[in-house]
Amino acid sequence: VKQAIVGADEVVLAHVASCNPGLAGTGLVRGGCSSAQLLAVAVPGKASPGFTALLSKLLDGKTLSREEAEELGGFFFDAGEPVEGKVLGAHLLRVRYETMDEWVGLLRAQQATVDPALWDTAAGRAGGKRIVQIADPFDGTHKAESFVPLIASHIQKKWGAVAVSVCSPSSGPKWGPNLHALGKELSPAAFATSSAQVMGEE
Repeated sequence: VKQAIVGADEVVLAHVASCNPGLAGTGLVRGGCSSAQLLAVAVPGKASPGFTALLSKLLDGKTLSREEAEELGGFFFDAGEPVEGKVLGAHLLRVRYETMDEWVGLLRAQQATVDPALWDTAAGRAGGKRIVQIADPFDGTHKAESFVPLIASHIQKKWGAVAVSVCSPSSGPKWGPNLHALGKELSPAAFATSSAQVMGEE
């Protein structure tokens, strides 16, 4: 799915292709290796047929419909599916960036894992308020400026929730201001060092 295949990629792909010569020409071929050959090595016969079909489609450089993306998300959250397939699928989407339909489908799959009963109990609340965790985008300083603080502020003002993001100094490979750096500079008092602080217990 990379835009350009370099020499080092071709060496790896040639080795992968040699492991399953019978699958040559099945699916998209890049660097002398077919998508079927790559999938056979990355996820060797462990994934369900439906999961395998969606991974094959992604490896062939195709996009997913909302329904397909929701199905893929279901496989991501299925404990019975191989971790190798989940990592491969998520990485393929990340490398080329998801389409809007893929985002919607994945979010629907995620929503299906939420137990509505949790919203009606004290669990997951801080001082009576709901807690919402927001992930800071890994590519936030490359593709777009970090907008997590703006989303957090909106959630807190509109719904009265406590917005929480886990962050730390950047370990690379991308250097530059991230959520941790912004927070330390703009609002150091907002940092909590324990879940008890978030819950208002200390």
